[in-house]
Amino acid sequence: MKTIPISMGDLRREVLGQPWAAMEATLKSAILSCDPQEFRAGMLDEMAKAAAWDGELDIENGVATIPVEGVIVKRPSLLQRIFGGVCVMSEVLAMTEAALADEGVQAVRYAFDSPGGTATGVPEAATSLFQARQQTDKPMIGTVEGFCCSGAWWLGSQLDALYVSEGSRIGSMGVIAQAVDPTRMQKNAGLDTRTFASNSVKAGEGPDWERDIQAQVDRYHALFVSAVARGRGISIEAAMKMAGSRVFIGADAVAAGFADAVATGDEVMGQYGVKTAEKR
Repeated sequence: MKTIPISMGDLRREVLGQPWAAMEATLKSAILSCDPQEFRAGMLDEMAKAAAWDGELDIENGVATIPVEGVIVKRPSLLQRIFGGVCVMSEVLAMTEAALADEGVQAVRYAFDSPGGTATGVPEAATSLFQARQQTDKPMIGTVEGFCCSGAWWLGSQLDALYVSEGSRIGSMGVIAQAVDPTRMQKNAGLDTRTFASNSVKAGEGPDWERDIQAQVDRYHALFVSAVARGRGISIEAAMKMAGSRVFIGADAVAAGFADAVATGDEVMGQYGVKTAEKR
């Protein structure tokens, strides 16, 4: 495993001086890793390695379960890797490849509980899942017990079927971005910042920078809509009508076309573990 270049000062600034929504033991562990007196060489690498996928699949009754939990990211930061709360797309794809190659696996279940995440890498991951689905006889199905929103549903829409528990939420199909203009904050702080760049757009200035950000959002949204149409077997027009901020619960998600049936993870495990289901 490669050494992660990070100083104790960098880590301390990321951990201290901000509120945490975490267990006390987790925060104490983070603070401990920032203390040079308590820190031992290689500790961060060991913690990060322990948090990564170990190459073993969770297989029960012929069904391999792949977790899609937490914020979806292409590459996790050091603290995200150590303290969890993220779903790494490359690991989901690696687990998918391993499950499809395993002769003891007759179905692959993706267990969703994710609000979505970064758009970077999601289009490619969704395409990879759809292509895998097209190339295998093994059912690739998803279960939702919690959330399957935005980028998570982008991935879930590429599967053979998606099941939602009666209290789980699916939706929020769209892309969003926020940009901060720091000019006023800098002036209030008494800072006079000068930026030197090859052109005004490179510097994030000029009349086009907001339009450029909106264009990126629109392009990702078009990719999202196209992927949903492909994965769910519907028209582009129908997929466009599904887009928006609305989130649907249980049976309402099925009626709106975001899921195929209401079922718990255990019920789905029983259905697909007994015999190989027909691919839709």
